[in-house]
Amino acid sequence: MSGLHKYSAELNLFQLDPEAGDQRTAARFTLLIRLAKLLVDDKEYLCVIRDASQAGMRLKLFKRIPTQSRIVIELANGERFPVRKIWERDGFGGFAFAEEVSLERLVETGHGPFPNHKLRLRTLLGGRLVVGGQDYPITFENLSVQGACITCEDLLAIDQLVRVETDELPAFHAKVRWRQRPQYGLVFEQMLSFEELGRFVEHQSD
Repeated sequence: MSGLHKYSAELNLFQLDPEAGDQRTAARFTLLIRLAKLLVDDKEYLCVIRDASQAGMRLKLFKRIPTQSRIVIELANGERFPVRKIWERDGFGGFAFAEEVSLERLVETGHGPFPNHKLRLRTLLGGRLVVGGQDYPITFENLSVQGACITCEDLLAIDQLVRVETDELPAFHAKVRWRQRPQYGLVFEQMLSFEELGRFVEHQSD
């Protein structure tokens, strides 16, 4: 990557030193609130990109990230970027890109392998469905702010309204959107917040 990496104490972020005679590169910072995930070994960690430059990002974290020689951040559209963790404190972390990155790839969402996808996190957390006064045990296979893929041994109907209960979140309602028994797709009646999703998945075992 051309230019020198310089730490910005004000933004807790990395920026590129401007090239001589080109002041446009002096402050290429973009403020974002974009859900993403960090891939570390075989685990996925939820994060929110808060601001970024061509050299790195400041992320909101929901769980401490192990210091590894290689970490990859994945956006909802499937784009992946190798990064290095530089610092972590107070629920935030600074990450430097391992290779040159176009800032437009972070800002624009209408491209990448899956331009219309919502970010989903793999998980094997358990929960319960309450249907007609009966409880059915379920396992979440993946989860987003809008819905989930679950495994349930009982027969559920398409468009059936169910109540979802977990130990990590208050109960909420969802509808069955598709089924390939024993797998079902749920759409939440009310979207989860980033904080609720983070609180849910942070209970995955290390």
